[in-house]
Amino acid sequence: MSIDNLTRLTSSPWGWVVAAVALLLVWETAKKWVPELVARLLGWLATRLAGTRLVRAKALREYRARVADRYASLPVLFMPDEGLDAAKVYVPLRTSEQTDAGADAYERLKSARRAVVLGRPGAGKTMLLRHSMLTWARDPTWRRGQKVPVLLELHRFAETAEQQIIAQFAEDGFARPERFVARALRDGGLSVLFDGLDEVASAERARVAGHLRAFAARYPECQVVVTCRTAIYDQDLAPEITARFHIADFDDRAIRRFLTQWPGIPDALDAERLMAALRDAPRIMQLAQNPLLLTMIAYLYGGKDESRIVLPHSRAEFYGEVTDILLRRLKDTRNQFKGPQKKALLKHLALAAQAVPVNAVDRRTLRYEDVLAEITRVGPSLGLKDSDANQVLEEIVDRSGLLLRLDGGSAYMFAHLSLQEYLAAVAHEQDPAALLAAFRADPADWREVVKLWCGAVSADAGPLVAQVFEDDPVLAFECLADAQVVNDEVAAKVIAHFTALFEASPDLDAATMAAFGLVAAVPNDRGRRVFSFLEGQSGPSACRALAATKLPRAAKILVNRLPDADARAALVFMGDLAVPMLGAESEVDLLAEIGTPAAALMLVPMLWRPQAYRVAWHFMRLLSVPEIEAALADAEIPPSSDTSDMAWVWAPFQDHSPPTSGVVAARVAHLCEGKGLLDTDDEAVDPRLAIPLITVSDRHIPPSFVLGLVRRAIDVDGSPELSAWSPALRSYWHSEAAPDRTTISLIDEIVVREIALLSDLSLWIRIPSRTRLLLLAAAANGLRFTRQDWREFPAATAAAAAHQPRWPMALVIPAWTGLVLIVVLSALGLAPAWALGAGAGAIGLWFLSSTFRREARTGRFSRNPYVVIMAATEVHDLGRTSVIAR
Repeated sequence: MSIDNLTRLTSSPWGWVVAAVALLLVWETAKKWVPELVARLLGWLATRLAGTRLVRAKALREYRARVADRYASLPVLFMPDEGLDAAKVYVPLRTSEQTDAGADAYERLKSARRAVVLGRPGAGKTMLLRHSMLTWARDPTWRRGQKVPVLLELHRFAETAEQQIIAQFAEDGFARPERFVARALRDGGLSVLFDGLDEVASAERARVAGHLRAFAARYPECQVVVTCRTAIYDQDLAPEITARFHIADFDDRAIRRFLTQWPGIPDALDAERLMAALRDAPRIMQLAQNPLLLTMIAYLYGGKDESRIVLPHSRAEFYGEVTDILLRRLKDTRNQFKGPQKKALLKHLALAAQAVPVNAVDRRTLRYEDVLAEITRVGPSLGLKDSDANQVLEEIVDRSGLLLRLDGGSAYMFAHLSLQEYLAAVAHEQDPAALLAAFRADPADWREVVKLWCGAVSADAGPLVAQVFEDDPVLAFECLADAQVVNDEVAAKVIAHFTALFEASPDLDAATMAAFGLVAAVPNDRGRRVFSFLEGQSGPSACRALAATKLPRAAKILVNRLPDADARAALVFMGDLAVPMLGAESEVDLLAEIGTPAAALMLVPMLWRPQAYRVAWHFMRLLSVPEIEAALADAEIPPSSDTSDMAWVWAPFQDHSPPTSGVVAARVAHLCEGKGLLDTDDEAVDPRLAIPLITVSDRHIPPSFVLGLVRRAIDVDGSPELSAWSPALRSYWHSEAAPDRTTISLIDEIVVREIALLSDLSLWIRIPSRTRLLLLAAAANGLRFTRQDWREFPAATAAAAAHQPRWPMALVIPAWTGLVLIVVLSALGLAPAWALGAGAGAIGLWFLSSTFRREARTGRFSRNPYVVIMAATEVHDLGRTSVIAR
């Protein structure tokens, strides 16, 4: 079309109509294909750049978000369609090595470059790895350059470790991770967590272990952690991975904390009622030391409102009750099939899963076709038609949670190996010979099945125990604790063997000592014989075995052996069972080490007795435990106690804790003000008590004094790495992350060293590193702390959190900046001025908006220095007493 024709067209009214219609058509068409074209271009660009350094930060953010979402919900047995908040119900696990007993398993996991995590079935090994992944994904201090974790399930291990890592990253939202994984493995940038070596078939375990050893050797700078059941592991990963640590059983403190955090238990009174029921059933209390079994107990019995809860008295009885209740779901009307029918099917499926072919890769997973074939095979004998196979399978999966659906229904597995083993045991109820043959063919995989069979059958288990004794004496001894009926001759033979072994060498292995405790706790003749034997013995093994019984009379025996160190350690393990028998002034440290709410309540009156100073320093730590703080509502406070002089210390938290906790906190602050820590106290103190004492009290080392120590130490040392220490410390107060992390870390090392030289009992040593640095940064910025600031910081925190970023300001300033640049650049004849101005405006907008968001989060809009400290250390949420004490 020529210019003349276009001119004539536009001069006509109809021409504009045609143009408008044409533009409308173009617009409607563009709305459909332009977004698609742009999406394709962006997708192509993302595909080409995926895995490169240019987009790695974005890919890592997406990976962290997907990991946080994946592990935020804890899959719980019997609740397949629900899930629990993993952060709320998680209870810290402990290790049981003598060299580091009681250490936090997560902290050990973080610091280990190579490690095998061992534990009993359901001890929490998988939960520990999931918690590690979730913590990393939610860690605001994590920065690029630090290791990136990935969690792999070994029971699905079919290819090389590298291929499985790539597949897992891709599944968790990392686009085209091949380049990233190859570089991270080469540079040591990955933390690879392999879960469940014991869940690999016996025939394949050696092959998979070989792959893991080779992987660890190829990538020496990457962290490699493997979990495995204790009974299965046989140095399979040595020499590449030699470090091992065992997950310890829950103690009373951990059990109570779990129950109080369980969402189905309304309040602390209900949790205490269930704790009392567990103490009345020692064998189930022993089960409750296992996190998985405690989950079952909490789910089935935690919501009951009876004044007295009656629990089963043996493992087999407990598992039987669990499966029966869940299969009938309290006679739920939606059940189409009877509980006994479904249980019979599960027994056959358990045998099929337990007795997998020797060449199978995954001993826990059953293919859908195999499950359906097994149900079809045995269904007619149970009154089921072939057409019922799919329906009964779906009902078992959806209504009981005992069987889990995997990979979209292409495979199935039992919710936990312990249930599979129990059902396999009852499947052999009438055929002990077949059970014995299976055990001898594969002892490691059938140990638990044998013990559960002894507890499930009502017939004499003596013949089977006698034959097992020839192959595995410790297993035969453990069977005496589970068996309902064992003839006296067999029981006497087994007991005589182990008592003679104990007398010949009292320092026996942990498995044998645990077996002693299990048998001694049984309320029958053989249990009484073993208990009487242990009562007459001394030494660490005898104390550990007595403690393992979880019987009050065992605690009484151990109290009579104080101050023996072995008896002390055993009493700490017994927890609340030992508390009623303690209370003397000499037992203050022991009560603090037990550390349960009952022990803390026993200590409260001692704050006004001669040992008050020592008790107070223990409470500096104990108050940080949420369960203890809540339990102080029942504390007995002497009527003459006057703590008004230090009441200001607890004023910010008084509205969210029992009134008596404020009295205890004030008394503790009064006793600890200006005095050094106990020489035996090496644990962190409650920041809510430490921070006001350090910053306001004249009797403690103030931040300004510590700043002077740092300055002097740096001047003397003359280290070039610390040349910019002062600006780094000042800027640390104003930013979420340290501008120079190396310098900040060196400053903290100097603080710890200088304080230790001045006084190795300073409160500074016992507060978190980030808190130390923030206090020091405040001093470097010339800020002062007052009691009024401390009292008012909760309100100031709320005001800072409610402060909205100043978006009008964030828009006006970049707009004016861009306008000025456009005018100046246009006057100078520089082109394109509008593009440069718009770019400058956009950069200014981004900078200001991100600054305002950061300041709103860290509380810099507040003039109260405590707001910044509490917000930056994530202890400002006063609505939950547990948050500030982390």
